[in-house]
Amino acid sequence: MILRLQPTGLLTLWRRVEKVKADLVYLRRSIKDVCQEFFKAQDSVKVNVLEKEEMASKLDVVKKSLPHSKAENDEVTHRCTQVKMKRDETCESGISP
Repeated sequence: MILRLQPTGLLTLWRRVEKVKADLVYLRRSIKDVCQEFFKAQDSVKVNVLEKEEMASKLDVVKKSLPHSKAENDEVTHRCTQVKMKRDETCESGISP
């Protein structure tokens, strides 16, 4: 098939080609912008995950340092009560702690 174009038809075809090229440039830029935003968001998610892991490890350390049994809890409560009573007695007798 032989394509024969008139000069005006060739100009119309040229304009269409230029428009498609401009659209491709716009799409390429849009894709680049979307990819950059995606990678920024991905980095942000990685940072959030690392922060959560760090907080979880700190929480584990705190949990391990807390008494675990009721007897240990009662012992800590008893010691705190004794210290408070001694402090109150000292304050009542006029001696500053």
